[in-house]
This record gives sequence, C-alpha cells and structure tokens, in this order.
Amino acid sequence: MITMYERTKKDNQNLYGVNQIASTENPFIERPCLLCISAQDMHMKSVFGIIREGMQAARLRTTQEDGPGYDIKDFPASFLGMTFQKDDRYENSGIELAERYLEPIIEEDGNRISIEEAKKKMRNINIMTYCNGTETYLIAEEKLQKKMTALGYTEQEQKEILSQISLTTIGTMQNTSEIKATCINFMDTMDEEVMTPISQRLQKWLEETNQKKALISITENSAIFCFSGSGNHALREYFENDCLAKLPISILICSSLNNGIYNQKAADFMPLMYSDVENIIDSEVLSEEEITQEEQLKRFDNQLNYVDAKKFSKEEISLLNEIDILCKEKQKVDKQNQTLKTDLSRSKEKYQGLEDAVKQNTNLETYYKILEQGTGYQIPVSVSEEIKESKKH
Repeated sequence: MITMYERTKKDNQNLYGVNQIASTENPFIERPCLLCISAQDMHMKSVFGIIREGMQAARLRTTQEDGPGYDIKDFPASFLGMTFQKDDRYENSGIELAERYLEPIIEEDGNRISIEEAKKKMRNINIMTYCNGTETYLIAEEKLQKKMTALGYTEQEQKEILSQISLTTIGTMQNTSEIKATCINFMDTMDEEVMTPISQRLQKWLEETNQKKALISITENSAIFCFSGSGNHALREYFENDCLAKLPISILICSSLNNGIYNQKAADFMPLMYSDVENIIDSEVLSEEEITQEEQLKRFDNQLNYVDAKKFSKEEISLLNEIDILCKEKQKVDKQNQTLKTDLSRSKEKYQGLEDAVKQNTNLETYYKILEQGTGYQIPVSVSEEIKESKKH
C-alpha cells in the first residue's frame, strides 16, 4: 500500500519537516505537486532524500543549496514522496498510484469530464523518478489510459490530456520513448548500472561528434538528455555542481511547476509545451556561449520567477538555515534523551530483578545489610526493631 508524505517547513513541532498524508486525501486535486519516486520502496531515508533532491531541482532552499531565495514555507506547490510494497515489476505501486491519485482527476461521478478541464487538472501532476522508480510511473500511465478508454476518451484526447503530465526520469534503463507524458529522460551514458544498447550508441555518438551533452527529441513531447558524466549510479550525482544534467533538470521541473501554479490561479489555460522547455535548454545549456556551469545556474536562478511565490532575502534564508540547524540539533538531543530513558528503564528492571532475588533468597537482616552496603540505603528504625525481634525467636 502506498503511503504519501509531504515536505513542510521545519519547526519545534515538526523537526523533520515531513507530514504523512491521510489515505483519504488526494494532494493532486488541491494544488500542483512534484511527486518524487525512488526505486527504494520502504526506506524512509531514500524517500526523504529524493524529495530533497526534487526541491533542489525546483531551486528551493535545501541543506545542500540556498538557491535563488524560494523556500518550502508558503510555496504554492507541494513536494511529495511515497513508500510502497515493491513487487517484481512495481506493478502494485503503479496500479495503486493510478487508482487512488490519478484516475479521480479525469472523472466526476463515474463520468468523463471535458478535455480542457482534464488537461488543466493534469497540470497539477509533476513527477520525478529515479532508476527503477520510473517503472511505477509506466505502470500508472498504462492503467490510467485503460481507465480513460473505459470513460470514453478518444485516443487523441488521451494523448492531449496525458501530455500535460510532466515527467522527469533520471538514471533509468526503462524505455521512455512511448510515454505519453511530457518527458525528458536524463541519461549518464557512462553509468554501467543502467547501460542499454541505446545508451551505448549515444555514448559512441557523443565521442564521434566530440560532444559532452546533447538533447535528442524522441517524439513531439519527449526527449533524452544524454551526457558523459561520472558514471556513478547515484541520484546525488545529478545534483552536483559539475554535473552537466543539473541545470536542464531544473529547467524542466521549474518550468513545469511554474506552469502548474499559473494554471491553478488563472481562469484561462496555458498548456505545458515540450517545445518551450526545449528552447530554454537550447539557449541556456546547449549554446556555444563561453560561460561556466556555475554562471549558467546563477543566471537561471536570477531569472526564475515563480507565480505567487515569496522570494526570501539572503538574511531571511540565513535565518531559515539556522532554524534547520537547530531542528537537527534538537533531533540529536531527543534521540540521546530517548536512549538515556531506555537505558534507565533497563537498569531499573535489572535492579528490581536483583533486589527481588536477594529478598527471596536471604533473611530480612541480610537483605537490608546488602541494600545498605550496596546503595547507602538507611535502614528505617521500624525495620531495625523488626530484625531485633526476629532474633529473639
């Protein structure tokens, strides 16, 4: 069963900055979301880690980077992660994701809704997957298509509606060429763990054309961003400052979220267009302009302007960082206190067991002598009198 989690601000009441979403709630109905899906099913550290990377990609403040000044506090979109029971093909998690969270968006009282309404609602769905986490989405999209067919949506309508889902796939060996969502697959061609015939051909092509990175369109709304990277199969590698994929990942996610936020607020509808994202990547990442990656990212941050989102000052960001540090320190103190309480409880149990054993296997005088010598316990006068009386008999 899927359990969904949402990242929130950290404070004294929520030191980890994470809330579990009730199983009856559907966050995609309420507002734009970035759902981050890891290959790890029940590992909370992995779940929270990929949410953090999703926030970093969206250029929000994290423990890794301050970013341009946006913070999870009062941000008009949600950042989600999930745990699930993994099976061989991630089928159960994909089906449940579709049935519980995606299908309710394209129907009302068991009937289809208008195509324009469906497309606008789909703009709340933005997903980032890593490694085999992509399989969960593939299953979910397939299940969603079957539901749309049953509701009476035509094949063309399905194509238009599903194109309004934004999908960012990272370090996966899954075939994304037939995905209907607007998708860019970020591929380190040096990563042997997810090596495929396609990645091998792309690596050879990069070498032959003397390129380090390229954006290759697959369909009208999907592409592969391939690059020669470190080869290390780790999500964090894609968010290192020297990674060639870091900025284009942010361009796709920031553009998708900002579009979703706009559509949440506006009366009209502005569709998500792959061509718009492609143009930004071409101009900001793939141009022949002599500029470092750090300068590219800084320029992008300066231009980033989320709709209806507060941009914090450097001083405010510094204070928010201090709050995070204090929350982390309090986590450590709380853990230490819990350890001490546990140790104290165990010591009390051992002492009580020892005391009971002594009491059962000695006479009254010996028991209190041991207690007195071992703990400094002062024998009450009434007990001393009782011992004296027992000696007379």
